Amino acid sequence: MSLRTLLAALWLVAASPMAAWAAPVVLWINEPAEPGDVILLQGDGLDAAREAQVWRLGDGDPGAAPAAAPPAPPVGSAPLRVPLLQPTRASAKLVLPASLGAGVFAVDVGGGPRVVGRPQLDWSQPTHLTPGLDADAAAPGAALEIIGRNFVSRGGDDAAARARLRVALRAAGGREITVPVSAADRYRLVVTLPRDLAPGEYTLWAHNGYGGPAGWGGGLKLRVDRAAAWPDRVVNVRTLGARGDDMTDDSDAFRRALETVERQGGGVVLVPAGTYRISGEVRMPKRVVSAVSWSPSACSYSAYSVVSPDR
Repeated sequence: MSLRTLLAALWLVAASPMAAWAAPVVLWINEPAEPGDVILLQGDGLDAAREAQVWRLGDGDPGAAPAAAPPAPPVGSAPLRVPLLQPTRASAKLVLPASLGAGVFAVDVGGGPRVVGRPQLDWSQPTHLTPGLDADAAAPGAALEIIGRNFVSRGGDDAAARARLRVALRAAGGREITVPVSAADRYRLVVTLPRDLAPGEYTLWAHNGYGGPAGWGGGLKLRVDRAAAWPDRVVNVRTLGARGDDMTDDSDAFRRALETVERQGGGVVLVPAGTYRISGEVRMPKRVVSAVSWSPSACSYSAYSVVSPDR
């Protein structure tokens, strides 16, 4: 839940004429949190509660990734009664019992259980620049980095954690595609998309091995599309008059090279090793890459600025 959504929800609750008689409600819990940690609850009416019921969800077969939202957590057979610390109307704290062990948990202060410890997926991006694709979009076969939390327990062994992890794509038609995990920590996953993955809209789901069916987290949208073909025509600044001798003003040669590849629809501006004097404004067109042959003296430029378009 974003900060804006949380503040809007708190305002609506506070504005309700029945707020003073409503059961305590938890709208947000700080995560990641593990047994032994102090966790912060935010919501409304929390000063009316003195304790919370806390239980660990069973680690049964998680089943398939959900089509929409994960199921509600099952009611605990023997929940622990944990006192609330420093309760106010809008916030309270509690210590997640250390006896519970690693897992996914439910916390209930009287208004219904909230799940703690299941994966939360915030955004994704390819690990390498892909022309034409932005965040939450990737090409078939790409390595995809997913940013969020609760992917791996604190201090967990990397190999063991990856063995427990499941990451799945849900296609618009409901088909589930499992994707392999190549790296994982508490806040980050890296998965590899199938090379034959059909372009389209998908949702991403993750399961860290705990919590059974209620342990699925995600619903993050992912657009899969082919990468744009990047122009590979090369224009060498030396062929257009650049000297790179630390004496000649090479500004016009650089501008002509950039204008040339722009007229061609994009390409590569090759800058051989040297010391180039450039002054004034240099505009980087769309779909243009500069390739520099590096040398210790290759970056001794005069004062200049680069103006780049959005893409």
